Amino acid sequence: MDQLTFEFPFTTSYYEDDFYVSKNNFNAYKLIESCPIWPGRFINIYGPKGCGKTHLVNILKKKINSLIIEASKINNDLLAEVKSKECLIIDNYKNNIDQNLLYTIINQALQSNQYIVINTLETIKNTKVELKDLKSRFDSFIEIGINLPTDDLLKVIITKNFSDKQIKINANLMSYILKNIKRSYEEIFKFVKLVDKTSLSTGKPININLIKKVISKINEDEETLVIYKFYSKMIPGLGKIFAGDSVSYQYLVDSIEKFYSQKELKNVIENNHFKDVEYRNLANGISAIHSGWKI
Repeated sequence: MDQLTFEFPFTTSYYEDDFYVSKNNFNAYKLIESCPIWPGRFINIYGPKGCGKTHLVNILKKKINSLIIEASKINNDLLAEVKSKECLIIDNYKNNIDQNLLYTIINQALQSNQYIVINTLETIKNTKVELKDLKSRFDSFIEIGINLPTDDLLKVIITKNFSDKQIKINANLMSYILKNIKRSYEEIFKFVKLVDKTSLSTGKPININLIKKVISKINEDEETLVIYKFYSKMIPGLGKIFAGDSVSYQYLVDSIEKFYSQKELKNVIENNHFKDVEYRNLANGISAIHSGWKI
């Protein structure tokens, strides 16, 4: 019989003490730490997904009056909103902003002596843009690259997170985890939380079987998301067949894709001066409950 466990909200909390500095991210961390004494006002932090870019800019947000926004959510309304900020942080830029709009945003920041930080997967200078003036602006950005954490760093992070929960991991388990877990800070935090929850709810010790079960569960969740995205492409066609209306069903799919992710919505709420913002996923993230305080 499974034990009753209390489900406390889990969110990604971005605290400086939780950021692990190593050779793969040292330069980026030192740059954030030295803010606002920078060699330039336009910064590009680039590196693969999960390397810690978002964590770093959230640390920066606590040091300087900033607005963090996903690149896909940027529109003309941002021009007025960002005027009251010292720094604009654009997260997850993939050449997914109107080029003229982005050029205008950068120029406005230049004229107002504001900072701009753009997070990308690859150096922004390799972004293929047709607008030559925007390309020239990209060339003026200071670049800081980050790599995924090494095995040694992963071992430290995993050990620390398990230790915080009074859990000891032996060498054999650690070796298996390192070979099978994704090299991402966020994935590590999710993995440790799920291991602890599974152990408590089943009353079973943390051994190789439980670790395999957790990793399998994480992989299944990711596969479910891939399957959903595949079958969602069929929804408009089915709407056409059964309801004679594909447009409305395409709107349904598009609205789901375009809506804020849990993390993005959390940033929006925080940008509106709410404190202690957190969220709890329901049904593997199909929906979520957000909460925050504003007094």
